[in-house]
Amino acid sequence: MYQALLAVIVIALAVLYASYGSGTKATTGSAAAFNSPIVANKTEPTSGVYEVVDIPDRGKGMIARRDIKRGELILTDEEILRYFPEPEEDPIEHLWFQMTNLTWEQVNEIQSLSYPPATPPRGVPLAIMMTNGYVAGHSMALFPKAARMNHACAGGMNVAYNWRDTDGKLYMHALQDISQGEELFTSYINTKAPREARMKTLKEDYHFDCNCPVCSLPDELSKASDERLSKLQTLFEQLQGWNDDSIDGKQTMDIVNQIWDISLQENYVNELGEIAAIASMVATAHSDMDAATNWNRLAAKWLGIAFGKDSLQAKMSERWIDQPQAHPAYGKKEAMVVGGPIDVAMKSLE
Repeated sequence: MYQALLAVIVIALAVLYASYGSGTKATTGSAAAFNSPIVANKTEPTSGVYEVVDIPDRGKGMIARRDIKRGELILTDEEILRYFPEPEEDPIEHLWFQMTNLTWEQVNEIQSLSYPPATPPRGVPLAIMMTNGYVAGHSMALFPKAARMNHACAGGMNVAYNWRDTDGKLYMHALQDISQGEELFTSYINTKAPREARMKTLKEDYHFDCNCPVCSLPDELSKASDERLSKLQTLFEQLQGWNDDSIDGKQTMDIVNQIWDISLQENYVNELGEIAAIASMVATAHSDMDAATNWNRLAAKWLGIAFGKDSLQAKMSERWIDQPQAHPAYGKKEAMVVGGPIDVAMKSLE
């Protein structure tokens, strides 16, 4: 989402967002409404943090086995299958060839995942990938543990994911405190879309009717939520003006602060780290070091929550708190006092 915005500082973009995941599956997801007709009663993996159980009306899902703190690592997962066909290659045959190199245990693990029941046998691996895969670098991959997590929209999600090229693993972190027994949710789609559009996409692509906390709001509250999400989308588009100088640093920071305020109203916190990182870049480019320091503090905290404190993104923001001049954006635009975070943002540091 932010690559175009950060194009002015190519090096900073490459370093900061190399493994950006934003807590969503993009165009993939686990369609929990369907149970595999091939493998039944499979023993599900558990850990000290979560357990895979049957969820009424949603198939399999993950619940917390204990209280989980915001920012805590829930799981890491390694791919079992990767989807990267050449343009002229048949996607179905591409995945079938990979399947022939797996063990029977791995094949059974893949086939135990959800997919539409009307899928022809030859197309099952592709259907499983399309309904359970995660974006991993420049392609898509299947992660057997992560595939069991169900979907929730916008503020209903409580888990973010990101792919790390450094060790080739998928990481999932808690976006908020989660109580024992509570279900874990990530998001499969663009959750800034209005409820009707989200539910249409989920029905068509993942074959289930979403009943997450956001989609289940009464009509009046849902309408208010849709208006906030629509405003968010518009504000993100307006941010692009900073690249072509159609808006200045002060105007950009006003937009960022509006995004922050609306995001908190929606409990849409999975992107706050990226928002703060963008703001720190803008402040640094205009040589407003006081603002840059505060935005970097926020970026370090929220990137640490969604990506992990040990992530490259969080570590770079931590470095720029004390060394803002080390940021590649430093001094690239006209010197200007652009302003720092609104009070509600700064309170999140407490």
